[in-house]
Amino acid sequence: MKQEKPKIKVQLTAFDHLMEISGWLVLVFTWGFLYFNYEKLPTSIPVHFNFSGYADGFGSKWIIFLLPAIATVIYIAITIINKYPHRFNYSILITRRNAKRHYTQATRRMRFLKFFTSVLLSYLTYRTIMIASGKFDNLGKWFAPTVISVLLIFFLFTLFEALLHTPSEN
Repeated sequence: MKQEKPKIKVQLTAFDHLMEISGWLVLVFTWGFLYFNYEKLPTSIPVHFNFSGYADGFGSKWIIFLLPAIATVIYIAITIINKYPHRFNYSILITRRNAKRHYTQATRRMRFLKFFTSVLLSYLTYRTIMIASGKFDNLGKWFAPTVISVLLIFFLFTLFEALLHTPSEN
């Protein structure tokens, strides 16, 4: 039989609000930057980069709209999904006693992922425009290692947190 998880509203902290506002600002600035630079772009722009950050694929300049569009869709989707933490999958039994803690942690992780995604895709938009404009020649040598490191640390932190769970919490 499927367990019904308690439905409670997660209270956002000042840090949570800061993450939300920062994410929206990143998206607004990205769209603005794209708007003010689109006409100046050449007809062909980088659309794919190798692990070293150098462009190895080119396409029509309209494709640049996909990066902020994807970031915006992901941001809005996760914002909506985050309103229903009782619908998330958890590795433990969620009870009235532990729901607030686990819902808060889960929604905070989702908030981080959507913020990170918006920053990542915004950086790619910015850097692609700069490369297409001739101001840079690559994404930067630290781009791939940084992205991989942040995601690895996030994954390990989440795994470590799950392993710390004690059965007596239920």
